[in-house]
Amino acid sequence: MGDKKKDVAEDDAEDDRLEFLLTYLTKSYRMKQEKWNKMIGVDEYRKMILNFFNKPTEKMLIMTIPTTGLLTPMTSFNNQIKQKFTYFIRKKEEAVTMENFRDVLAFGDMAGKPVDELAVLMEGVFVPIISNPKNQRGWPKVVTEDVVSHVRNFKNTVEQIRGAMKSQTILPMPQGIQDVFQACQDYQEDEDKINYFLKGSLENAVMKWSSLINDVIKQSSLITFAEGANPTPRNEIDFWNARNKNLESIYDQLCDPRVKKMGEYLGLTHSTYSSTFQTLFKQVVAALVEARDICLYLKALVPNLNRFDDAEIFEAENLVNPLVYSIGLLWANSKYVTDLNLNLKNSFLKTRFYLAVHAVPNHLLTTL
Repeated sequence: MGDKKKDVAEDDAEDDRLEFLLTYLTKSYRMKQEKWNKMIGVDEYRKMILNFFNKPTEKMLIMTIPTTGLLTPMTSFNNQIKQKFTYFIRKKEEAVTMENFRDVLAFGDMAGKPVDELAVLMEGVFVPIISNPKNQRGWPKVVTEDVVSHVRNFKNTVEQIRGAMKSQTILPMPQGIQDVFQACQDYQEDEDKINYFLKGSLENAVMKWSSLINDVIKQSSLITFAEGANPTPRNEIDFWNARNKNLESIYDQLCDPRVKKMGEYLGLTHSTYSSTFQTLFKQVVAALVEARDICLYLKALVPNLNRFDDAEIFEAENLVNPLVYSIGLLWANSKYVTDLNLNLKNSFLKTRFYLAVHAVPNHLLTTL
């Protein structure tokens, strides 16, 4: 029995498919032989890899090195993978041999953030290739425009998803925006030279941007009360910091030289969306000024809130006055907090309740 196990282990060790896997992973991860030896020495992992090779029904094998530092195989994608991984996907329902390895399997590496990688791939590879006129020879004009439009729309969708994952709003750039500089120059030389395709594309973009930006501007910190939650001042601060960061990102996008030229072109051609674009920009600036102001003054509360959270119950009384004083300065100096939205008021009421729970004297609670 022992001899049988020994023979199986020797067969596995001499398996050319495992040697190929080792060579590929060594080059890809620049890992030492020790990592492979530790992994292949685990019966469960070795069987998993060999089953994938030998059973045509197994669809996928993924290899990665997680934070534990151990080379780990798996047969399905795990959402917890945050680092680079190597995939082997079966294209044909056949057992894998060294002779058909490349025909049966599709394999390669992927970053731990596939959406970011896809965005770079779209921007740097697919869009330039599809948009290049040399690659469109023999295509009917309608087909060319449709394919390019779909590719650009997909790129914009990926960018928006990428932004949403970072809690940022990405404004999809209109098709042909790179031609806006030349279009402005042509119009200034001859007012009859209007690029109607570009103009329509820019107007459609303004409509989309208007919808996206209005959704951001309408956001309220009341969302922290969703599902019966009881937010604290810290939730208010987090909301305004996130809002400020998002508005800063939108403002930077609107300050892109192409976008500025886009507004100029809409104005030159007397587009009905020119005023909409200007209003949109003003709304973003106004919302950003408000967010910056509120974040600036809410920031003064953070040290006092931190000290209060870390304090023992018997120490709370000495920390009330500095906190109340900070709130007073906030109300006295901030132009926008004095308008008082409901969530901020409720947040301070929550603080008052928190103080009461910590047995702070009533005469101090009345100041809140």
